[in-house]
Amino acid sequence: PLVGRDKLGRALGSPGKDGALVVEVNAIRHSPIAEKILACQIAKKGDGANTLDTLKDELGVDVSEDVDRVGFDKDVLAVSGFFQNLKLPPQIGEGTAYGDGGRLFTIKDDDGKNMVVGKVGDELLVTGFDEAQVKAAIDRAEGRAVADSEFPSGLAGGEVYGLVGKAFLADLLSDEKDPTVQRLLQVVQKTSLQLAVDDAAALSVDIEANSPEEGKDLGKALGGMISMARQQAMANGD
Repeated sequence: PLVGRDKLGRALGSPGKDGALVVEVNAIRHSPIAEKILACQIAKKGDGANTLDTLKDELGVDVSEDVDRVGFDKDVLAVSGFFQNLKLPPQIGEGTAYGDGGRLFTIKDDDGKNMVVGKVGDELLVTGFDEAQVKAAIDRAEGRAVADSEFPSGLAGGEVYGLVGKAFLADLLSDEKDPTVQRLLQVVQKTSLQLAVDDAAALSVDIEANSPEEGKDLGKALGGMISMARQQAMANGD
């Protein structure tokens, strides 16, 4: 089914043009490989298990069970799930009503920057730094507006999928200084990807470059990065 048919999918502004990514969090959480990783973290009392416990205590939400899907583009992040027991910090107040069943709150992120959080019923959260963008996402989720575009037919599938346009890619990699990453930003027009997670993870990436020649050069560079990462992982026994 097209991602735009549910509230989370409708919240995204232009998934078929500027791009967006969707992560099937619950499906990944219950995949065989994730079950093994979580069991290992619990046995070792590792950071992953501790973080989940802390979030459950502080927010009233079990991230490993109550979160269904996450979708994000360059403007907003949307999370669907079961948020009946969500506990927001008391210092942010009651927020303000918006739309049919929405409520807006303003909180500070780790850098002290204002972030707007929109809660739509008990099943959707939308966050962003621009209140107008968060309101627009709620409008789309509640059916008062429509997205500029949908994902291309056949793209929605797997545990992670999406299309990354040039502006979205620049936003995702804005802090990266690696020369290959900078070259990626110069050459790539858009990228579509699908990730399937089961006993292992399988990733399919389709990159559209400015020209065939630049595409070949980029392919060689990315292949070298993957090969190096694999060698390092094997050397570390990972």
